[in-house]
Amino acid sequence: MHTEDKEIRVLVVTSQYVRVENGKVLVSANTYDILKRFLYIGPLSIIGRTYHGKAATNIDKEISEISPLNVRLISKSHIFVPNKYKRLIDETIQNNDLIIGYVPDLNAEYGANAAKRYHKKYLSYVVGCTWDMLWNHSPKGKAIAPLAYFSLKRTLKKSDYALYVSQKFLQKRYPTNGLQIGIGDVRITDHGDYILKNRLNKISKTNLSERITLCTIGAVYVRYKGQQYVIEALGKLKQMGDTRFHYYLIGGGSQDYLLSVAKRWDVEEQVHFMGIMPHSEIFAFMDSMDVCIHPSLTEGFSRCIVEAMSRATPCIATRAGAIPELLPNECLFTAKSPDEIVKVLNNIDKEYLTRNAERNFLKSDNYTEINLDKIRHQFFDKIKASIFN
Repeated sequence: MHTEDKEIRVLVVTSQYVRVENGKVLVSANTYDILKRFLYIGPLSIIGRTYHGKAATNIDKEISEISPLNVRLISKSHIFVPNKYKRLIDETIQNNDLIIGYVPDLNAEYGANAAKRYHKKYLSYVVGCTWDMLWNHSPKGKAIAPLAYFSLKRTLKKSDYALYVSQKFLQKRYPTNGLQIGIGDVRITDHGDYILKNRLNKISKTNLSERITLCTIGAVYVRYKGQQYVIEALGKLKQMGDTRFHYYLIGGGSQDYLLSVAKRWDVEEQVHFMGIMPHSEIFAFMDSMDVCIHPSLTEGFSRCIVEAMSRATPCIATRAGAIPELLPNECLFTAKSPDEIVKVLNNIDKEYLTRNAERNFLKSDNYTEINLDKIRHQFFDKIKASIFN
């Protein structure tokens, strides 16, 4: 048998939640899409994060291609990887040919070291910036950030392959010597011209002097998502006599902190918590919104923004991470700056919405499933050809 005919056994090491129930392997919708893509390389095993019923999204999507026998569950490592997890990772790596680390994550980064020891190929799947995430998380996060930053840099340097979700940002911060590519972590299957037509029709009929709807998709308990700064901006606008803006938040977790911010700024009636929403319903919800606002303090690649763009939804966002790769300067504001948010919101008129709806829809064509799969498969084919060499 030629080496190119051999089956490549793939192990994914991740801190994404995995649930095994009644003989089924269950994950979130986004994790499902990611794992399905890696199945192109070969059959999968997974080391995932134990699910205890607490997540900002639903963990209920069955991936039937992975047997429960090929799943190992461990807890997320925050400062160091316990020896019991190291032993489990070492043991599992030896039975596979390609190790994929969903980074940043200490367990996955440890997998890179183990892969080298056992002469296995390693692919870093880079979905975010560990420095930004930790630095903006908490005082404890700031203390850990330098160590985590250099750990991820070392992991990328020793990776045989790297798949970044950005085009430039993550590549510059965490460069690799291995085979690399930048492909957005998004799945857009519907991109018909009717979407833009419907959006432009909505804009033409909307009375912006009465009500403007904003939405953010993201866990409401994670403060580096930045929703509090949008709420503060609404408060500042209300002080100016402008109460047109209504803010809809999609995502799980405790609402207590954001509710307290809304109360402090006297905008409780303008802030609406929608809870966890099935991914299948999010596009329709975006269609009903006037603007998608993404106030995150850290971002590798914003899947939510690209999904909104694919619905021709005008978007405004921080300059965090790779977001400037997606949106023009007129749609960007500095993180943690309610005053800049106010300035951008005050610029919204029908011409602004129309211009950005058309631009977003056109740019999102680069992220359709058919286009990304073609590029991704070419990259995976190169990996497959090199595994046994």
